[in-house]
Amino acid sequence: MEIQTIAVAEDATLQTWKADKTANKNLDYVRTRRAADLATSLEKYGYIGEKGIGSDTNAADDQKMSLLKFDVSGLSEQLDLVASAELSLTYIGRRDTNLDGMDTLRAAVVPDSSWSEPTVTWNTRPQFTVAENGYRESAQFSVSGLKNIQMAQDEKYNINQEIDGRKITIDITDFIKNLTADQQYLTLAVNETKGFELAFVGKDGAVNMSNADKDMAPSIQFSMKAAPVITGPDAMQLTAGYEAVSTEAFQIKGYQPVTVAKTSGDEKITWDDSKKSLDIASGLAEGAYPVKLKASNEAGEAEFTFTLTITEGTPSEPGDKKPVTDIQIHTQTVSVEEGKTYNITASVLPADTTDSKALKFTSLNNSIATVNEAGIVTAVKAGTAQIRVASVANEAIFKFITVTVTAKKAPMVPADTKALTSAVNDLKNKDLSGYTKASAEAFRKALADAEAVLSK
Repeated sequence: MEIQTIAVAEDATLQTWKADKTANKNLDYVRTRRAADLATSLEKYGYIGEKGIGSDTNAADDQKMSLLKFDVSGLSEQLDLVASAELSLTYIGRRDTNLDGMDTLRAAVVPDSSWSEPTVTWNTRPQFTVAENGYRESAQFSVSGLKNIQMAQDEKYNINQEIDGRKITIDITDFIKNLTADQQYLTLAVNETKGFELAFVGKDGAVNMSNADKDMAPSIQFSMKAAPVITGPDAMQLTAGYEAVSTEAFQIKGYQPVTVAKTSGDEKITWDDSKKSLDIASGLAEGAYPVKLKASNEAGEAEFTFTLTITEGTPSEPGDKKPVTDIQIHTQTVSVEEGKTYNITASVLPADTTDSKALKFTSLNNSIATVNEAGIVTAVKAGTAQIRVASVANEAIFKFITVTVTAKKAPMVPADTKALTSAVNDLKNKDLSGYTKASAEAFRKALADAEAVLSK
C-alpha cells in the first residue's frame, strides 16, 4: 500500500458559552466537549452536538465542537485508488483534573465548506444535522494522562504546554469515496461523546507550540491501491538437450488481487500461477526465446520481459550426457565483519558434467550482504542474509549459504607508551627478597617481555 497524507487547510473551535458564541477561537488547539447528557438528549443536541445552542448560566451546556477543512481537489483523479482513509488527531490532554474515564471521538461531514478560519463562530457556523448513520467514531481511548491542561483561552494559554501525543483516528473511508470528482474541500465536524473537555493539536499549534511538530496537525491518511510490480529473473540460459525446468519464483507486489498472465512467447514456456514461476518444457532448439508477462490489478498494469537462451550442446553419443545434479559448497554458514568480504567456494557436481559449470550467485537481502557474479560477498551491515548459489545450466539446482554479518570491531586505542615505560622502570627496582626463586624468575621474565614490546 502507498500511504498519502493531506494536512488540514483550516481548523476552528466553536464554543457555546456566553460571549464565546460570537467569538472567533482561531487558536493553537482544537477542542471538543459535548453536553454531558447528550447521549440521552439527541433531539436537543444532535449526534455530535451540532444542534446545541449553549447557555449563559448553565455550565453543563458549555459545548465545544471543532471544524476541520481539507483541500481534496488533488484526489479527483485518484478516488478509485483509495483503499482506506483515516482522520488523525494528536491528543494533548483534558481540562478537568478530577475527571477520568474512557471517551471516543465522532466525525461527520459538513456539506458547506464556505466558512473561514479567521471569522467563523458558533453563531455563524454552517448549519447541518447529522443522521443516525451519518457519523463515524473512533475506538475508545483513555482520557487519563495529562490533566488540567491550560486551555487556549483568555490568559491561560501556555505555548510550552506538554502534549500527550497519542494519535486518535477515525475511519472515514466512505466519506472520501463519496466525494464528487469536482469537489475542492471536505469539512468535518469533530466532537467527543462523554462530556470531557479535550484538546488536540491544531494547525497553528503544530507550528507554534514548543512541544509539537508539523506531523501533529490534524490530517487524513490515505492507503492507496498500489499498481502491480513484477521482479525476478530476467534471463536464463540452458544447453540444448536440457530437461524440463522451472525458473526461480517471481515476486508480485501491489494491491491485491494481482492477476499475472503470459502475453507472448513460445508455447513450451508457460506461467505457473501457483508457483509464480515459468515452466520450461524440454525440446526447444538453440536460440533466444523472449517471454512477456503482464500483471494487472485495480490500480494499473505492469509488464516484465524474460529471455530464455538455448545454447549449443557438446556433441556426444547417446548416454554420454552428464547433466548437473548437485552443487557442492565449502560451508553452509559463514560470519563476516561489516565492510569485509568473503569469497564463496562452490562447484557443480559431477565434476565431469557435460553441462555448463558456471554458477549464479544471488543475495536475498542486499541491505545486509551483497554478492557479485564471481561469488565475492561484501558485508554491508549487521544482520543475516541468504546467498543463493544456483547452476546456470539448471537454475532449479541450488544451495543456500547463510551469511551472518557482525558489527565492525572498535579500533584498538594506542597505548600510552610513556606511562607504560615509566611503570616498567619502576618495577625494575622492586624488592624480590620475599618471592620464591621460581616466582622471582617469572617476574623478571615478564618484565623483560614488557621491555621488548615497548622497544618496538
